[in-house]
Amino acid sequence: VDMDKMEQSKRKILARTDSLEKLPEDKIDKITKSIIYGEDHPILRHFNKAEINAVTQENYLDFYEKFYKPNNSYLVMIGSIGLDSLKILASNTLGKWKKKEIPSADYKLIPIDEPKIVFFDTIPSGQTGIKILFPLALHPYTFDSEKAELISILFQDVLSEKLIQKKQLANKINAKFESDKITGNYQLQVQLVKDS
Repeated sequence: VDMDKMEQSKRKILARTDSLEKLPEDKIDKITKSIIYGEDHPILRHFNKAEINAVTQENYLDFYEKFYKPNNSYLVMIGSIGLDSLKILASNTLGKWKKKEIPSADYKLIPIDEPKIVFFDTIPSGQTGIKILFPLALHPYTFDSEKAELISILFQDVLSEKLIQKKQLANKINAKFESDKITGNYQLQVQLVKDS
């Protein structure tokens, strides 16, 4: 492990953590995740400066040995390259990796039975952000994701026309299905420019 690069990484993490703590979007995300995963889930944990600086080379190597396995990893390639060439490159680079058991987590998702307003706050600039989590009962791999995403885009377009163009109440609308496709929840986030 290159210790200079490790120290650089620590500084970047600390700078990012400090900036994220000040963003309303980060607060929105925390509350959303606490509803879906529960307040004790590690995904909500923010580490302080002392904890980050205390990470050693041994900690890093131990984490790498436990979790960096081909059955716990994704390889994403973007670019102008043929599939055959890609297979050769991947095999030459990663072909010696062996599948290995990894620690399992006991955390479970919390079912959401009714829509919830997960965040409502006045942003210092005077804007107000509202996020609503809807349980649409979309189970993993049992629905046509392309059609679902198309419906989501149309939904955003309708809301944008009504709230942004016609009523001029909002300046940004974002709606999406949960990215992990596990919860089946749908998130709607509206940034208002004035009190409705």
